[in-house]
Amino acid sequence: MVTIMKNLLFALLLANFAPGSALAQALPSGKTGVIPEITAAPAARPDRLILPLQKKKWTVMIYINGKNNLGGIGWYNFDQIEQAGSDGATNIVVEIGAANTNEKREIIDYAPVELLYPVSGGKTVTLASRDNVDMGDWKELVRFAGYAKKNFPADNYMLIIWGHGTGWQSSDYGKQVQGTAPRDGEALGRAVLLDDQTGNHITTIELRAALKAMGGVDVLAYNSCLMADIGVTAEISKYADYIAGSEEIFWGPMDFEIFLKAFHALPGISARQAAILFIDSYTDDFRDRNDQDITASVIDTSRIPPLAKAIKDFVPVALVSPDKAALQNAYRMVNAFRNPSECDLYDFVKLAADTTDPRLKTAAQRVMDSISSAVIKNSTVGLHVGKAHGISAYLPLKNYDGEFEQLMFDKYTGWSRLIKYLMADIPADQQAGQ
Repeated sequence: MVTIMKNLLFALLLANFAPGSALAQALPSGKTGVIPEITAAPAARPDRLILPLQKKKWTVMIYINGKNNLGGIGWYNFDQIEQAGSDGATNIVVEIGAANTNEKREIIDYAPVELLYPVSGGKTVTLASRDNVDMGDWKELVRFAGYAKKNFPADNYMLIIWGHGTGWQSSDYGKQVQGTAPRDGEALGRAVLLDDQTGNHITTIELRAALKAMGGVDVLAYNSCLMADIGVTAEISKYADYIAGSEEIFWGPMDFEIFLKAFHALPGISARQAAILFIDSYTDDFRDRNDQDITASVIDTSRIPPLAKAIKDFVPVALVSPDKAALQNAYRMVNAFRNPSECDLYDFVKLAADTTDPRLKTAAQRVMDSISSAVIKNSTVGLHVGKAHGISAYLPLKNYDGEFEQLMFDKYTGWSRLIKYLMADIPADQQAGQ
């Protein structure tokens, strides 16, 4: 029995996917990369949506990749989005793909990918319906955002990425870090938005390329696990003013109806407020239920360069500190997440600051101060209360992944040097295996 398949009652506008005018992207070589746009057929009747719409205050773009074991949850969340709908100040534009599953959550097949505009009163305009769309392709994310910006112009844009996330580390698909993104000398590693139909996902390099190609956004929010990682955040910080996400598993489903109706209630909402509202809507629901260990934060990306500089200064001080015992204690006692190689960055340097070495203490305090400045909202529920501060970092006890050294964050800060220094005291037979 197929457990999920949506029933759209209001198909008010028929559209087709076809190569249209080019969304040009200047590549470092000087050549032009062409990413075809999603194009909609012109409206033929006055009761149908006529695009482009007049500019509004906000356009919220929600990219739901449920082409995996999350398909049913994706449509559940869309039903909530539909109930909130768009209003006079805000457009809600959704691209959704989903797998159909049986009662054991085994994938049977894949539904067409739908491009939708929830209007109001539970009604939705279907803008496009396409088969065999690769939602793990960064260029598809660019197509979606390009279509939304062109046809639903706004003063401010929020992009919500919905799907599996693995932070900077690879998914099971084994895709190389660079992926198909253009090389520009600044890019780094790995992975979000896993598409089981195509075996593809968007690496961190590709996510950066996508955000750059779409012209950036005011708010980037993740309905995805493990994405509040300093490596990922440092890479994309130039293309979003605020980033909302979680250091931990992003437990779902989040109630999008509550979030969007609260958004509509604040027609003059700023980007900072929008990012905080997203996190509050997520954590408040789980705080009431108190059935999961939750972390969620909002990062002001203008504060990432000073944070990276503080980390860069901390590493060489730590490497020559006479109080290595303080560092080893921090390394072993730091608060870790469901992926145990991801740890809370503030918690680590706070523990390291408990030292007899004044230089190490000062350097650690500067990192803590920089994190406090960058994280403008931090919410925790359960075991992480007081131990999670909004930004995670790669700090494995075993199974070190050398691809970390491809990250722009590591190339600038030398964080991997500290990891190797701390791992050197762990017996080799304890550095491998689970």
